[in-house]
Amino acid sequence: MISVLEALTAISYYEPIAKHVVELGVGRDLIYIIKDSKDFRSYVVSLAIEALWNLIEVGGQVAIAHLASYSEAIPCLKSQFDKVMQRGHKKDDKCLRNEICVLMNFIVSSGESHQYFLQEDNNGGCILEQIIHYAVQDEV
Repeated sequence: MISVLEALTAISYYEPIAKHVVELGVGRDLIYIIKDSKDFRSYVVSLAIEALWNLIEVGGQVAIAHLASYSEAIPCLKSQFDKVMQRGHKKDDKCLRNEICVLMNFIVSSGESHQYFLQEDNNGGCILEQIIHYAVQDEV
């Protein structure tokens, strides 16, 4: 899996290939890889996030629209964000947190994704509430 992710990360810099990969729905597969990973610090998660980021940067609004249409994208990123905020204390964990926030920022730029930011998860909260909570935690 690591070899495939490394190859995907490398080829996603080339615009025609990145657009084709986006159309094939590889973004959803990357989301599932992130979601199914037991350890948020794993190299696989890092590669999947890097590949997603590359696809978004190179694919532009088309890639963002595809990613925003996946109902699994925001809950998956929220789950990883939860894990990082609760158990992440290393400098690399802070970088991962920031990368997840950047990905969510890209996704929220598509209006199609807004409904997923307001959806409650199994814990009874939505990602928007969580982000606001962590943003003002020092003041609380």
